[in-house]
Amino acid sequence: MRTQIIQLETYDNLVSVRDRLSWAKTPRILLIWPQQGDADLRPVDLAVIQRHASKLGAQVGLVTRRERIRRLAIEQGMPVFQSAGAAQREEWPPVQRYKAKRIRSKPDLRAMREQVHQPEARWRSRLVTRILSFTLGVVSVLVLAALIVPEARIVIEPELQRQYVELRVRADPSAASVNVAGVVPSRQVEVVVKGQDTVVSKGGVSVPQKKATGIVEFSNYSGHDRVIPAGTEISTAGDDPLLFVTLEDGNLPGGVGEIIRVPVEAVEMGAEGNLEANTLVVIGSDLGLVVAVTNPEPFIGGLSMGLRGSSDEERQTLYDTVMADLLAQAGEAAARKLKKGDLVFPESLQEVEVLSEIYDPPIGKAGETLTLTLEVRFTVQYASAEDLYTLAQLALAAAAQDDMAPLPDTVTYETLDPPRTSYDGLSTWQMGARQYVYPPVDRMVAISLVQGRRPPVASQKLEAAFALQTPPEVTLMPSFWPWLPVIPYRIEVEIQ
Repeated sequence: MRTQIIQLETYDNLVSVRDRLSWAKTPRILLIWPQQGDADLRPVDLAVIQRHASKLGAQVGLVTRRERIRRLAIEQGMPVFQSAGAAQREEWPPVQRYKAKRIRSKPDLRAMREQVHQPEARWRSRLVTRILSFTLGVVSVLVLAALIVPEARIVIEPELQRQYVELRVRADPSAASVNVAGVVPSRQVEVVVKGQDTVVSKGGVSVPQKKATGIVEFSNYSGHDRVIPAGTEISTAGDDPLLFVTLEDGNLPGGVGEIIRVPVEAVEMGAEGNLEANTLVVIGSDLGLVVAVTNPEPFIGGLSMGLRGSSDEERQTLYDTVMADLLAQAGEAAARKLKKGDLVFPESLQEVEVLSEIYDPPIGKAGETLTLTLEVRFTVQYASAEDLYTLAQLALAAAAQDDMAPLPDTVTYETLDPPRTSYDGLSTWQMGARQYVYPPVDRMVAISLVQGRRPPVASQKLEAAFALQTPPEVTLMPSFWPWLPVIPYRIEVEIQ
């Protein structure tokens, strides 16, 4: 009989084998198992392949030498051969046809229900059994409530000890942060203050009253006529010359040695304008290149009157007084601008700039009194309270014992001596820092000591295990419950 041979590969599975069977057009199909490795087929797949071949009207056989595969194929009723030649020579067993299952009649549901629901046993309906079952349920609920419902709050106050350290502090303008070695940043605040003071003038001043006048001679150095206009400036020689001006125009004839006389008047009033002869020799214009000038006679008429006024010494004394008052004001103003706890370095207070300095009356003017209004900008160095608190924390932490824990929010510090500021801007002082510490309490250990115990016993256990300042406070919720909870998370431990 004609036979279709299909060589299986290791990558073949149920889907690919079924597709290859569908393409076969012979009554017999021989599958040859791979010699190296196994095809991707399960035992149940062999049954599916055999059933699919039966639907196609063909019989399928298998060629393999592997005992496991041969045994599985035989269990599925599939003929197995040693080789393809043996399959051609040997007789194949008859084809087993798969018949469709008959549809059974509709089941009797009532009868099935009666079979399933058997009558209740007589012992379960007895009153004693029901009472015992109810009691067991109630006890179970009570046990569950005893585990979940109770809560406990335990307040433990450990025995406190005071920790104290002293350290030398240095405020450095170049420091950027706090250092445990005692260095804090030196910060700066700027203030502007204004002050005024008045004193009685005890000195005298010379007040100009009239201008000095006189006649000057202009001499020609050239052969050309020269015009001397009114208002031409003439002065004495030296670093602080006295100025005069001509009062009218003058025409100087041409020729060397020609002379003209012109009246002049001092620019400023006062006796300073009364000059000796031949002291007014400088012309303040280009005429001085070709014309000479002098006063052949002394100048007279300048008049100054002596009146009450302030002297240079009085002005300096008043300045020092007002500046000292402004220094005190600057310190107070700087303190108002700083926060509570900031430490000011008084010796660092310094004048930066005089913004305004007004004398009334002005310098050189007469007056019975002298008033000075002064406005000055000052700077002062300080250490912030935050930096000092941080330094106190660091110093206390560095000196703390390993078996002690700090009590939160108890760190304080104090200045033991006034800060001193050196010429280079560094300020130093002695500082004391303190806090309260206590032996640490392990919450889990405390909970393990009191689980399921009565409050008095729990207090005794805690007092024996930890160094406490006062007996522990144990609160139960509900209050009538006699024992602390057994479940740890129902117990709250608060350390004060």
